[in-house]
Amino acid sequence: MAVFRFRMQRLLEQRQREEGVAQRAVAELERERNQMEQSIRDRQMMIDDAKEGIRSALTSGSVDTRAARMQAGESIHHVMKAQHLALQLAGVHARLESARATLHEAVKRRKAVDLLRERDLERWTLEQNRREAAALDDIGMAGWIRRRNEMAEAQA
Repeated sequence: MAVFRFRMQRLLEQRQREEGVAQRAVAELERERNQMEQSIRDRQMMIDDAKEGIRSALTSGSVDTRAARMQAGESIHHVMKAQHLALQLAGVHARLESARATLHEAVKRRKAVDLLRERDLERWTLEQNRREAAALDDIGMAGWIRRRNEMAEAQA
């Protein structure tokens, strides 16, 4: 039985590898984005805790200015770190959009070769069906001729 062989199989495999590389790049950037977003959420919680510490220090019976000052400094440190992370996150978002565009292009390129493969497979299948039908016609014709010859011999 004949086996379909795509003439551009190596190109298809290369395009699939390119798509896989692009998918991994997007996944890595997504992971980095998620980590940064989690770090920002963690910093926000630290800021909230520091503010609560300041509030507690200022509302207690005796005001501990040293503790309040330390809490304020800690809060400012966390705010600065959160702002720094937010700037880094913006860069990750830009790289992520670029990686997604690259992935989209890789998918389009792979799908174009996939489409060629599907068309070639369809043509090959039609040709195989045509050949099979022709072979069956030949077998049928040979049987008819043999039966006709047998009948002619029987009558003679």
